[in-house]
Amino acid sequence: MSLISVLKKFSIIIFVILALILSRSGFSYLLLLVLIGLIVSYINKRKREAIITGVLYALIGYILSYPTGLILNDYMPSIDIPVQTTAISVGMDLLMGALIPICFAIIICTITAIIGSNLAKYVDEKLNKNAKAESNENQYVFSQEDNNSYTHENNIENKEELLNLTPIHKAKLRRKKEKIEEDYDD
Repeated sequence: MSLISVLKKFSIIIFVILALILSRSGFSYLLLLVLIGLIVSYINKRKREAIITGVLYALIGYILSYPTGLILNDYMPSIDIPVQTTAISVGMDLLMGALIPICFAIIICTITAIIGSNLAKYVDEKLNKNAKAESNENQYVFSQEDNNSYTHENNIENKEELLNLTPIHKAKLRRKKEKIEEDYDD
């Protein structure tokens, strides 16, 4: 199994863990969301995985950072201040604390995932176009049955493609054919 196939299958888990490690080492939250959107969507060629990865990173990062806010008890006033709260208000506050970074992650990862997936499609199209152009080259095969003949196998599949070639391409094909004929005559 190649590294790319492993990255595609486990990209969400791998990039969430990697982003959490990098965020704890001092990388910016915004930078990590942009990188998640670009890299994950480029690898998978889909936006969905990048958005899910960004949301999981935001949610897990919030869950991991919430207990560190409890350490601020040392900085609280020493006198008791009566505050009336209910379980519902605390739950809503925690929910809003999680929803804000998740919405932010969805927006940033969606924008960058669109860029990354379009970039991946563009690169694939260019690579396929180059591969197709290489496969459309002329091939000349020497026939063993008759020593004085050769066949020209043109990989251009239909005559419409041949008619649509530019004059430059037609001239190149003619030169290749003439060169092969000269080589054959010698």
